[in-house]
Amino acid sequence: MLMECPLCKTQHPLLVRGTVVSPENAELKVDVLDRGYAFCNCRNIFYTDWSNMDQRIYDDFYASKYDGENINKSLKIGFDHYYPIITEFKDIKSFCDIGSINPTLLNEAKKKGWKTTRVDINLASTDEDHEIIIGDIEDPEIVNKLHSDCIWMSHLVEHLKDPIQAMKNMHGCLSDDGLLFVSMPDPYYIDWSAPSSWGHWALREHHILWDMDSFIEMMEENGYECLYSKRYLSEMLFICIREYHLLFRKVQK
Repeated sequence: MLMECPLCKTQHPLLVRGTVVSPENAELKVDVLDRGYAFCNCRNIFYTDWSNMDQRIYDDFYASKYDGENINKSLKIGFDHYYPIITEFKDIKSFCDIGSINPTLLNEAKKKGWKTTRVDINLASTDEDHEIIIGDIEDPEIVNKLHSDCIWMSHLVEHLKDPIQAMKNMHGCLSDDGLLFVSMPDPYYIDWSAPSSWGHWALREHHILWDMDSFIEMMEENGYECLYSKRYLSEMLFICIREYHLLFRKVQK
């Protein structure tokens, strides 16, 4: 079975099966026999066909998995960790969390006196405490709606159909020298003796999974300077392990 790379359009064979939620138990994931992920070295990405994605999964149950005392505590710890790093590089007056399910980060940013904005593709999204923009960040029109000193994208890029276009759009949404935080699953930690144990082969959710250095290279080609990068294997900052965190600054193209 061959799958076309969404970036360079080269075809590559299926490398590892994807997983989907079990119909009997929503907490379990099971292998899909005939669909999964291929690899392309054009950007060192793992990818699946966009037809395997299903945005209907982002429902109330999905949101409930990211709400609770422990998750809120973890998010606050993460914000407190990055606050001095972010403010070292820029005087922040406005903060935007894109694809935010949990409002903890926005709540913490608001306590700092920052103007807070939430961007979501879900038409049913509401938020009385923060400005909300309903829109798709892959649509260039989002640049006309959003302007922020700091944009936060935690485990969002791997869900996008065209992440490079989205990053170009975010460049237009940032103020001069604005900051962009990105966290993503890190394929560096795949155990190839048992690849399905890497929990991010989520067929209906994750479209493109990037190598960290290749993602940084792509960002630098599109008007960003990488200020900070770190891999997290066993230490959990926020709500995930086996991920990487990046902080970029907008520069003139």
